[in-house]
Amino acid sequence: MRRIYGVDIARIMAMFMVVVVHNLNQGGVLKNTTTTIGFLSANELFNLVIVAVNIFALITGFVYSGKGIRLNRILGLYFEVLFLSISSLAIYTIFFGVPKNIDIAKSILPLLSGEYWYFNAYVGFVIVEPLLRYGINKLSRTTLLRIVVIMLLFSGTVGFTDSRILQVGYSTEWLITLFVAGVVIKKYSTEIAKINNSILIIIVVGMSLVSLLAEFVLRAHVLRIASYTSPIVIVQSLAIFILFTRIEVKNPIFQKILLFLSPLSFGVYILDTSIFFYGYILKDLFKDITRNFPIVVTLLIVILSSVMFFACFMVINYIRVKIFELLKVNDFILMITNFMNRKVIKSKL
Repeated sequence: MRRIYGVDIARIMAMFMVVVVHNLNQGGVLKNTTTTIGFLSANELFNLVIVAVNIFALITGFVYSGKGIRLNRILGLYFEVLFLSISSLAIYTIFFGVPKNIDIAKSILPLLSGEYWYFNAYVGFVIVEPLLRYGINKLSRTTLLRIVVIMLLFSGTVGFTDSRILQVGYSTEWLITLFVAGVVIKKYSTEIAKINNSILIIIVVGMSLVSLLAEFVLRAHVLRIASYTSPIVIVQSLAIFILFTRIEVKNPIFQKILLFLSPLSFGVYILDTSIFFYGYILKDLFKDITRNFPIVVTLLIVILSSVMFFACFMVINYIRVKIFELLKVNDFILMITNFMNRKVIKSKL
């Protein structure tokens, strides 16, 4: 099957957008804009990149083979999360000193501490994946389409206004919804191909501006329009993802670059949301810049900083890959997987 390199670009860009989102939000830009033009500019950039997590989840469904998710894949992700979490602890300790004991414990136990919500939600998704696989393989395209439309409508209405339902997108249920949506996009790729790119671009820009207007009008309201389960963001996410899938990369050199960078991108999320970077270093990092410089300068610094953080995180994760190769961690994971699979087979017998 021909590889769609646009999906690799989507994966890489989604993780870069996560960095931008965190720089704007946790970095203190959004809450420290002092002018109307500053508020509008910073929030418009935020509205364009808030689709990051939704796109990453859509990719999971789009590339789904229908054969199940292998155990060694999950174990590999866990070891990646564990290594990078402890690495962030080590780096912080070297440069800034020993952190609080509770934060050390959270870094050593990333799954139990819930520090990386996306990974935890993904583990929850994996648990119910066999049921989803059965339904996807048995149901017709039409039935799947109806189901995903209902799921998205529910998520963008009740799930958006009532934070208890989908936790505004920070949940396994929301990942499952986007996973099924990604599967449906793949199954209906022929029909979706008839939608012109210009229409999709208009949808993306239009939705971001509608969200901006709503944020401006409701700026004192507790309901945040630019959130993962917002109906505006849902539509925007679907449009952007479809645009990414249409990107063709024919140059062999660019293809190799994408194949190199794409598997490293998830590590960017882990390092960027680590308690020591996100909670200590990034917190209000751009507050003074936002208050003392024009918004154009602030956003330029934010974007350049995002590029720098992204590149550093990719390098750290690449070093992690080489360390894993040196220590034969992947062989160890495979050994655990084979052992567990044999136990399952014996229990069935």
